[in-house]
Order: sequence, then structure tokens, then C-alpha cells
Amino acid sequence: MTQGTPSSPAPKHRTGNQPDTQVDTMNRRGFTKRLAKMFGAVFGAIFGLPAVATLADPVLGGGASKWVDAGTLAELAPGAVKRFKYPVQAGWETREEAGFLMRAETGDEVVAFSARCTHAGCKVRFKDDEFHCPCHGGVFSRNGDPIAGPPTVPLVRFETRLDQDHIKVKA
Repeated sequence: MTQGTPSSPAPKHRTGNQPDTQVDTMNRRGFTKRLAKMFGAVFGAIFGLPAVATLADPVLGGGASKWVDAGTLAELAPGAVKRFKYPVQAGWETREEAGFLMRAETGDEVVAFSARCTHAGCKVRFKDDEFHCPCHGGVFSRNGDPIAGPPTVPLVRFETRLDQDHIKVKA
């Protein structure tokens, strides 16, 4: 061997029936660690995937608005206000929310509002040609605009359409 040149490692000698590959031996501690990691992965998938799906549901469109049938035009006289209910998906639970339908004095135009006050989320009532919130004295006009009390944002207005004689609300 000359000075300054790296030496090559000595060749490995095989003895007996040993295979050419190196055998990965595992002791009890290594086996327990691998078993714990495997169980952790399985339990993480069992409990973690539903949690991720629930959190991602609104992002993926599970909580998206849907067209609901709110009654017929014949049931809503010109200028009248009528309460309607629509389903809301909240995680795995479906609950009912309320809204108001209002038909124009002339023609077939129908508008729909949420029955939730935009100030604190209380249910509003239609009385004396206005929407009244019993929680903090909020008052909204017939077109949903705040006119008294703490609310500063109008009532949520839903998209509506007529499908033959049926009133459809996107809620």
C-alpha cells in the first residue's frame, strides 16, 4: 500500500451457511417499540380520520347551502310574512332553523330572511310590520335592515326562486 492512497476495506469472509445479506436481529425492546408504533398508527387512523373529516366537512362542501321547499306561492298572500323551517347540518347532527318568507305587495317576488338576529343570534319575531329581537331590543325593518337597538348588520337574506308554484330557498 502506498502512502496517501486510501486503503480499501478488507473483504468480508463468509463462514458456514450464513447468507450474503446482513440479518436484522431484533430484541424484545425493539419488538415492543415497533408494536407500539403499529398500534399507535392504527388507533390514530381509527380516531383521527373521523375528526379530520368533521373539521374538513365545511371546507369540502358538506355544510353547503341547499335549495329547500318553503311552501307554495298560493299559501303566501301578497304582502304577507310567513315563517318557514330549513335543515342545517352541524357535524353529524341535522337541526332545524327558522326563517321568514315575505311576498311583495304586487307580483310574485318573494324574499327570505334568517330568523336569527345578527347581533347575538337570538330568534327574531315579526310583529307590527317589523322584526323584533327579544334579547336586546333590536328592531329590523321589513327589508331586514336594522333600525333600532344594538344590531348594525341586516338580517341574513337567502336567495329565492320560484319553481312552478313552489317557493325554493337556498338556505
